[in-house]
Amino acid sequence: MGFRVGQRVMFRDSRMQGLVRSYRDQTYWIEIEPGWEIPAKQSELIALAQAHSSPAQKPENPSEKAIEKKPDAAPDLPQIPETKPPEIIWEKKPSFPKVGRAKMGQGKEKPIEKAKKQSSPYPISARGVYELDLHLPALYPQGRMPKRGEALKIQLEHVRVFLYWALGRRCKEVILIHGVGEGKLKEAIWQEYEHRNWLDLEAAPYAEYGIGATRVRLRFSMRGL
Repeated sequence: MGFRVGQRVMFRDSRMQGLVRSYRDQTYWIEIEPGWEIPAKQSELIALAQAHSSPAQKPENPSEKAIEKKPDAAPDLPQIPETKPPEIIWEKKPSFPKVGRAKMGQGKEKPIEKAKKQSSPYPISARGVYELDLHLPALYPQGRMPKRGEALKIQLEHVRVFLYWALGRRCKEVILIHGVGEGKLKEAIWQEYEHRNWLDLEAAPYAEYGIGATRVRLRFSMRGL
């Protein structure tokens, strides 16, 4: 069952929320803030309960009002004994065994499987930093490339979606791999985000990425979005 336009949803891999604005090409477009929409598949979203407003009370009709009885004519109502609210007993947090190796009979050891990490749409480096490769073959592994004049616009849209995803995951830093080429993509990224007060741009570590990548250090104040 899909989502309807105007419904509030939340991304499964972050706490980011928004409103469904449209559905096209089997993709929902979620408005995170006015003018900023992020594409997402149905499997990436969770529907949030809508806030139900209290129904408007029907204006009272004077003819339908109950006739107030005099105090001496009121029937005696049974007294309801006062009861204390039930005491809430908080359960202790369950303690989980540490990950290690469980000993088996005859001195053998069986490795205990570690909990699987939540799947991510973006690769992660050896240092634990998420990366976005903006080369067109990486964005379109099936070979369906965009038109010549639309490539830069699509790459910038991927950057915007990636940065909002990283904010929702509370990432301290991420890497944008834009390559060298003519420098148009790097220039467009810096021109778009250099003056935003919720992140800092700097050159990525040369030993790992050369001169074809930018490191983005994220802040968690949403004032500059």
